[in-house]
Amino acid sequence: MLEQADRAFAAANYDEAVRGYENYLHATPSDGQRDQALFYLGLSYALRPPATADWSRAAAAFKQIVDSVASSPFKAPATLILSLRSDIDQLASMGKQKDQQIKQLSTELDHLKKIDANRRKRP
Repeated sequence: MLEQADRAFAAANYDEAVRGYENYLHATPSDGQRDQALFYLGLSYALRPPATADWSRAAAAFKQIVDSVASSPFKAPATLILSLRSDIDQLASMGKQKDQQIKQLSTELDHLKKIDANRRKRP
C-alpha cells in the first residue's frame, strides 16, 4: 500500500498519493512507516496545484510527526517546513498591512492635493 502511494508521489500524482498515504495510515494505526507516510502525505497536500493545495492538512500531517514521533528522521524536515510556512504566512500578512498603509497614505495624499488645489484657486 505504501509503495503504491510512493509511486504516485514520485509521478507527481498527488491526489492519488494522498489517497494511498491516507489508506496506509488508516490500515496501520501504529508503528510501521507511519512517520514516512505522514511526511509524504503532508508534501502531497502541499504540492498539489495551487487551486487544490491544502496547507492546513499538510501542516496537520507534519505536526503529527513533530508532536508524536520523537526519533523520526522526518521530524527535522517537518519542523523546518512548518517553520518556513509560518515565516511565509507572517511575511504575507506584513505585505497586506503594508499594502493597506500605502492605500491609506495614497488616499490621504490625494485629499491633500485637492485641498491644495482648491486653496490655489482662491483669489
